Amino acid sequence: MLAGMKSLAAWRPPFFVALEGAGFAVPVAVGAVALLFSRIGGDFLMPGLLAALAGMALMHVATARAGRRMVYAARVLEVTMMLGFLEGFILKMPGWGLADTPAHRLMLVMAVSLGTALLLPLAYALRLQRFARMIPSPVFAGFNCALGVTLFVSQGAVLWQSRAADGLWFALVAFVVLVAAIATQAWATRWAPGTLGIAVGAVLAAVLALAGVHTLSPVISGHVVLALPVGMAPWADLWAPGVATGLLLSDVFLCSATLAVLVFLNSVVNEEAVTQLDGAQPRPHDWVAPSLARLVASAAGSPVLTPTIGASRAAVRVGTLDTRAMGLVAALTLAVLASGLLAWVPLAAICGLLLYDGWTAFDRPALRLARRWARRRPMAMTDKEDLATIGLVIVAAVAFDMVIGVLVGIFAGLLLYAWRNGRRLARSVDTGATVRSNCVRSAAEAAVLAEQGERVRLVVLEGALFFGAASGLKGLLLEQCAAGRSVVVDWSHVVNADSTVARAVVQVSRDAAALGTAMAFCGLDSTAPQVGETLTSAGLDLPEFPDVDRALEWAENRVLQGVLRPASLEGTALQDALTLLSGLSQEHRDAFETQLEQRYFRAGETVFEAGQRDSELMVILQGSVDILVPHAAGDRNVRLARLRRGALLGELSFLDATARAATAVATEDLLLGVLSRERFEAFARQWPDAGRHVLANLALDLAFRLRRTNHLAASHLR
Repeated sequence: MLAGMKSLAAWRPPFFVALEGAGFAVPVAVGAVALLFSRIGGDFLMPGLLAALAGMALMHVATARAGRRMVYAARVLEVTMMLGFLEGFILKMPGWGLADTPAHRLMLVMAVSLGTALLLPLAYALRLQRFARMIPSPVFAGFNCALGVTLFVSQGAVLWQSRAADGLWFALVAFVVLVAAIATQAWATRWAPGTLGIAVGAVLAAVLALAGVHTLSPVISGHVVLALPVGMAPWADLWAPGVATGLLLSDVFLCSATLAVLVFLNSVVNEEAVTQLDGAQPRPHDWVAPSLARLVASAAGSPVLTPTIGASRAAVRVGTLDTRAMGLVAALTLAVLASGLLAWVPLAAICGLLLYDGWTAFDRPALRLARRWARRRPMAMTDKEDLATIGLVIVAAVAFDMVIGVLVGIFAGLLLYAWRNGRRLARSVDTGATVRSNCVRSAAEAAVLAEQGERVRLVVLEGALFFGAASGLKGLLLEQCAAGRSVVVDWSHVVNADSTVARAVVQVSRDAAALGTAMAFCGLDSTAPQVGETLTSAGLDLPEFPDVDRALEWAENRVLQGVLRPASLEGTALQDALTLLSGLSQEHRDAFETQLEQRYFRAGETVFEAGQRDSELMVILQGSVDILVPHAAGDRNVRLARLRRGALLGELSFLDATARAATAVATEDLLLGVLSRERFEAFARQWPDAGRHVLANLALDLAFRLRRTNHLAASHLR
């Protein structure tokens, strides 16, 4: 008995998750199907509902083991678009040689649904979701707001037309359903608003009928016909004599492709929105099973079935959409179909539910923006651009139809994307006076770079650079290419760059050479390889570096070569650079230098690696060395510093005997003086004051380098 009670308790969470999902999805699907088939022909309503609900059950079974589970339904957004297609088909049918009959309307709508189901797998197979996320969010906000306006307009017309037959009773029931659903969403968040609203509407309609006040028409009246639309569509008429089959199918294909784009975009966005609630991620092949199930459902006569964010969110807020919950959603959907409950649901309740769906469809941030604009409150330029885009999509969708709204929205999104990325091309533009490489310089070199810092320019680009940004990018770079400058262009923050931008960079490089300016690039390999390929094919052999630090060192060296004698570029004098020996007597200096063991490394050899354990302090007697750490992405090393003659290596491990924190690689033939911990301790025992002085100098040197590193890091992150 106790085990049975525990089993029941464990079963409750997935059941309530499924109840929330199905309780929202089924009424929305019923409303969408009723909206569509009322235009096709009332005789096909019950077969359409049968196909849609059975298809929904199949979809939930097919996706029960997906990584990102969603609740599926026939949605009003897609149905509204199909109604727009149908209106166009009605006008074109005489030209195709088809009579305008309910059966032919059904056939054409089914053909569009089937074509959409066939095209959607292609979009997933090509991984077009990568590009779908590039469409700005105001476009999707415009779609949602346009859906809300469309639903209010269409259901307002239904309420107006109902006056002749039902007086105000139809409007009363619809209003009660709307208020009940909104109140449930606001104050009873653990309940499904759509289900409760429909239930309240059905009870009110039953009370009115029992009291003899008025009887409202139900969703299903008369006897139930257990047939699917696929068997009721006159498919043979497509190839009948006198029918322009090719022209008809081309129009169907165009409509299917447009609907597939809308379904695909909404599916990607809805999945991402629900993922933010529970963290579940789609797997690469999750699209296969739902694509097959959607194809079967569409072939049977169901409208296109898509993920519904409202039902999915309602389910996820209760618990987890796991395999059992998805199976229960399918079972509950079939139970509604088999129980005959739809015969008790009045059409007025469906009207109220669609009004509620329209109310929830409005994008709330967009409404807040509109309220601020109406009140003439201060708004950022980006907010104004977003609001203009949303308004454009709404006007196009309402004035024409959702098809035009989608096309206008995609076009507006591209324009907005181009405008914003073309307006801000550079994250920062700095000079050598504000940014420096991590290469250790002598006092003479540092003085020259401080004086000649304006001759070094660092341009950090960002965003997506394509044809709309080419002209602005060309002007930006040419502005920095004054005579004699060294210009470093950092591409590491660029998302992508097209061929137009690549050609613009080629032209700038040639113009810079004519001005006596040298250009170098970094970050091309990972973010803008097409630019590098175009430069190579144009015969331009410009310096490329893996990171900004090395590119800046190149630019600084060009400045120094034009001012200092070549010999002075060797680095600091050994005695001047060894701050370690500062304050020691000549006797102590000579004694210290006798403790150094000399080691030689060829260019490219590793001096020590990160994680290596030793406690040796090293002095660079000749050559230079790079200090490297792995990049966070793990695909390359980042240079922390380049050290030259007189600099120290390995101070931290020398002090605390811990593992090396970075890797040191010789950049040219390298001669080191190596001081082991044992030799230093012997020196300190013989001359205690000198040993303490050396450790104090070492601490001061570390403090200076830490402050310099912090300053450089702040400069590069701006």
